[in-house]
Amino acid sequence: FKWPKIVFSYCQTQLLTGRNYIWKRILQDICILGHGSTYFTQEIGVGAHNSIMEIIGVFGIVSGIFLSLFYIGSLIVSVRYALLNRKNIYFYVPLGVVMVFFTLSMVESMFGIIGKSMTMVFLNIIGVLMSSKVKNKQLTE
Repeated sequence: FKWPKIVFSYCQTQLLTGRNYIWKRILQDICILGHGSTYFTQEIGVGAHNSIMEIIGVFGIVSGIFLSLFYIGSLIVSVRYALLNRKNIYFYVPLGVVMVFFTLSMVESMFGIIGKSMTMVFLNIIGVLMSSKVKNKQLTE
């Protein structure tokens, strides 16, 4: 099956609103330690509109990999928490916060003005999950 050109045209212009061009440029300019804090303002002219891409552009691929692993780890911990704490009335809250943060991270930079409050909620939830994991470990020992 061959997709009509109109589908690709719509996806490139309307769906991603030019983000694909920004991300392509970041991937073309990729380096190990990044380009510094002025990369987006001086080189590209607009923000990355993606937290991982922003970190890759500013701090490099190594930092981008660590952030991706942190996201994956937080998702695993929140799913595990939800599965193990179904009797708790709020068992789904950490998973919901992590999923919303992850989704927003893919379409906006969560480390700028817009995402600061959501980033703080996300980091607090991760702290609660880590704290509950430590408490559960101490109870079983």
